[in-house]
Amino acid sequence: MALDYNNDVILKDLLLKIEFRPYSISVDKYSIMVYGLGISIEEGWIRADPGFISSFIHVFGKKRYVFVQKFCNTKSIIEVWYENQKISQYEDDMPLKVWQKTGTLAKYRGTQLFGLENQAIQTMLWQLQVLSCKPSQ
Repeated sequence: MALDYNNDVILKDLLLKIEFRPYSISVDKYSIMVYGLGISIEEGWIRADPGFISSFIHVFGKKRYVFVQKFCNTKSIIEVWYENQKISQYEDDMPLKVWQKTGTLAKYRGTQLFGLENQAIQTMLWQLQVLSCKPSQ
């Protein structure tokens, strides 16, 4: 017996109890994978918090680099990987500032490259925020 994964009813039922699944969003020519969400009230983080993590591949000089972007405590962090080796790490308090430190992809805002300006990601962060509010809030 084979399952029909093209059946929307079956897919919705299978995904019902899954709180989050990775998403791929586009920023210009980059496909950014968002595979963790977390919420905060930090203004420059546009609702994201530790738990939020995204990555994309950037080709420079015929080499493929992986940029991993995340939040940890009060820091925005970018790790640059090449051939499974972390070659550099940048930290600052805001995505905009940390991307400026890398000296690359300057035509984009840091919040774009993190994936934070994407409407679908903002909707998910907003839903997380609503779901996590306590009665006293």
